[in-house]
Amino acid sequence: MLSRTPHRQAGITLVEIAITVAIFGILLSAAVPSYQQWIQNMQIRGATESLQSGLQRARTEALKRNQNVTFWLVTSASSKTLDSNCAPAANGTGWVVSRFDPSNKCDLDPSETVTPQIIDKQPVLGNNPRASLDITPDDASSVTFNGLGQIVQKDTPITRIDIQGASSSSDDRKLRLVLASGGMIKLCDPQISASGDSRRC
Repeated sequence: MLSRTPHRQAGITLVEIAITVAIFGILLSAAVPSYQQWIQNMQIRGATESLQSGLQRARTEALKRNQNVTFWLVTSASSKTLDSNCAPAANGTGWVVSRFDPSNKCDLDPSETVTPQIIDKQPVLGNNPRASLDITPDDASSVTFNGLGQIVQKDTPITRIDIQGASSSSDDRKLRLVLASGGMIKLCDPQISASGDSRRC
């Protein structure tokens, strides 16, 4: 006669599931703030690289064409696109590199003949909504480079752009673009104070 031993069923119990979910929830709540900070810092970096690219494009095109080329900060009806309602503004959400004022014409494609002769454009904050810009001087919206790559402008040109988080948290990464009158564009970190560090402003 065979003896029957009770079988233990394979699987997990409700208690084990509850413990796993609780542990996962604790880990997730600890990771979410770090992840959000990482996302914001990446968007600050993305906005900075876009602005630096636009400024360098304007200077390079001025050198190449031996003509004045301007980098404009522009506002638009939507931060995600540059449309026919755009206007130069220090609180711009995008940029346009062109030969002439792009007001109300930011929706046009790049062209060598159609005014304002747009060379390049990008909606900076539409792609990086967690970043914000602080322009110096605070009423400046453009900077013009001449055929020698130098800054030439009758009105006040942009001399500095600070890029920071939209939330202005002390943990945010902050970056700065500094424009010298000779046309050089320097990317630096205002939070670095060590005198020997090349990233220092």
